[in-house]
Amino acid sequence: MPSTPYTRRRDGDTGAEHPDDIVKVTFEVRRGDRDKFNNAFAAAMLNEGYVTPKDILVRIYMDETKRLEDTYNNGQPFPQRQKQAPRGRPIRRTE
Repeated sequence: MPSTPYTRRRDGDTGAEHPDDIVKVTFEVRRGDRDKFNNAFAAAMLNEGYVTPKDILVRIYMDETKRLEDTYNNGQPFPQRQKQAPRGRPIRRTE
């Protein structure tokens, strides 16, 4: 896959995809949940040394990936999927 505006290639490489490429990940959350996270981030920055909200999100992303590997694949990485993970549905209000 060629580089896109949402992909940063490692060391300026223009070859094939590589696990060290930086890709943009976006998702939707409820405004209230985002606001709670942003408020909690201030405490994490002061008490745990996080510099940006992204630092926490990457940590959560990797910790949960590791938990899933440990739980469902004997602690090993899952095989590489050929298809992207589903994008999901927009958040809908439940009233």
